[in-house]
Amino acid sequence: ATMDTKAFEIECVARHIRENWKMKVLVVDVTTFDIDTTKTKVTPLRPQPDVPREYLLKLNGSEANTDGKNNVEDRREKEKKMSDGLINYCRSLIDADDDDLFSGIIGIGGSCGTAIITPAMRFL
Repeated sequence: ATMDTKAFEIECVARHIRENWKMKVLVVDVTTFDIDTTKTKVTPLRPQPDVPREYLLKLNGSEANTDGKNNVEDRREKEKKMSDGLINYCRSLIDADDDDLFSGIIGIGGSCGTAIITPAMRFL
């Protein structure tokens, strides 16, 4: 999920799956910029991901962008880096050869989140 805007929504979905279907859920943050550097209110009550955005970027050999900007000029480049990191993360779960690790993907995001998450879904 893009945790800058969809943290509470993905937490609701994750909790429902955990409680009603008794399945393990990993919440992965695919936000393209560091929300701590923006005016987005981050509180202790805000749900936190199991897999932070910085981890995905490291899998892709990229550094976390800390400029706090979501500029249209570089949005596509940021989306590509995050999407590649998500694909690498999915690949690592599949390569672990543990059927309990990976059953599917649910993506929650707007147009940017969709652009990031969909390539990982196609990878599967």
